[in-house]
Amino acid sequence: MSLDSFKNINFCSIFLLLSIVIFLGISLNPVSAATINVSSGLQNYDIQSLIDGAQSGDTINFMGNSYSNISLIINKKLDIISHINTIIRSNNSIGINGSSMGLTETFAFYFAKNSSGSVISGFNILTNSDYGIIAQNAKNITISSNNISGGYKGSIKLNNVSNATVSKNDLFNSKGNGINIENSKKITVNENQISNNTYSGIHVYNSDNINVKKSNVSNNTLSGISIYSSKNVSVKDNNINKNGHGVYLSGTDKVNVSYNKISNNRLNGITLEDTTKNTYISKNNVTGNLNGLYIDSYSVNDTVCNNYFTDSHKSIFAGLDVSETGNGIIAGTYYQESNSLIKIEDNSITNNEQFSIRGSPALSHDFVVGANWYGTNDPSQTHVCPMVGMCGMLFSDQVGSLDFVDEDTNKNNQTGGKTNSGNGSSIGNGNGTSGGNNNGSFLGSGSGTANGNGTGSGIGLFGNLESKGLSGGSSGGKNGVEVSIKSTINAIKSNPYASLGILALIVLIAVGYFKRDKFN
Repeated sequence: MSLDSFKNINFCSIFLLLSIVIFLGISLNPVSAATINVSSGLQNYDIQSLIDGAQSGDTINFMGNSYSNISLIINKKLDIISHINTIIRSNNSIGINGSSMGLTETFAFYFAKNSSGSVISGFNILTNSDYGIIAQNAKNITISSNNISGGYKGSIKLNNVSNATVSKNDLFNSKGNGINIENSKKITVNENQISNNTYSGIHVYNSDNINVKKSNVSNNTLSGISIYSSKNVSVKDNNINKNGHGVYLSGTDKVNVSYNKISNNRLNGITLEDTTKNTYISKNNVTGNLNGLYIDSYSVNDTVCNNYFTDSHKSIFAGLDVSETGNGIIAGTYYQESNSLIKIEDNSITNNEQFSIRGSPALSHDFVVGANWYGTNDPSQTHVCPMVGMCGMLFSDQVGSLDFVDEDTNKNNQTGGKTNSGNGSSIGNGNGTSGGNNNGSFLGSGSGTANGNGTGSGIGLFGNLESKGLSGGSSGGKNGVEVSIKSTINAIKSNPYASLGILALIVLIAVGYFKRDKFN
């Protein structure tokens, strides 16, 4: 065979092979996910057989109105759906498959390890088992738009699950927790209605990166939301009312409780117990509870700022003396501060039946409270329990009427009057008016009615932000001007051109101060 003939044969073979590949690519469609319909009248065994025979990515669509004695195990990625709110009545038997897997709790639907990526949506589950839905050792599970009632241990349980979403479910009347999250991470609980459960509405244990938001949690016997031994948890924008405790934290780190309405709970609005670290409690409306905030923990760098604590009421309740109720904020018997003190400042604590702030019993160590608003200027600190004051309580005075501000500007709501601990110097003018500071970074006083015979006036400046008006002295300060100049001098040193305006303002204030008699 000549070389040219070999080349021609080789070229023809390659051309033929490429033609076959192109033909197959054009003519053969990829296998698409199937929808498997579950017709009326099928029994649990029949439905489990359909699930076992499905391919990963398929949809199991329940077509009937009602199914009884259901206990199904999902062991691959499936969408389990109903478009007609199919009623599922679970049984209280684990079954052969569950027993072979070593399961010990009963369920209507169980999502196993290989079910990662599955969805369950659209069911009305009447639970005669431990839980309505359990997901264990799985990832990327979505549980949405289901009604689940009953359950001997709860409605939904997530154990060792990551990247799951529980949203828009109505969970009620279980004998345990509405949602039970254990040993899990990256879980979002969003827009759920959770009510009338015997334990907590939402219970989080030994978990990380949990986000609970925009849910209504009410009438749960123990707590609305309870968080134990967990970290990086956000509780935000929820309505939490008529539970035992509103929000209960124990053994936690980096928990953010913000923008919630926490009202009319039978015990405390927010409770801190055991050890709590780096807790941030801010911008909550806490009203009508037994106590607004109950601190009974070893507190490490916890912050309580820009909240409303109001209308706490006295009550005779098991385990609490009546004097331990009806307070805005109360430090309990086991409260301890680390070297990194708890910060309680810029809160509005008003109209509570007992004290705005108290210790129970009398604390044997300092309890540091920053500037708060007690409904009126309170220079004699009558709103603070003597049981706190007698143990060496450290006060700064009260802020003016409180508005929620963000973290960068909440320091603008600082007070005139008694000097708080910090750096920086101050000048005060007027009867009963003493200088104030803001750790060396606040310039000026505010204007507002004094709790006495006159008014204080002046200018407040924090960076480029205008300060809130602040009260004058307790006996009628006049033309009071307070200046803390340390940060201003530092700013001038670091950037003299940008600070010329601030320097000019200081000069004008100084001239006004030393020439004040000519203006009277």
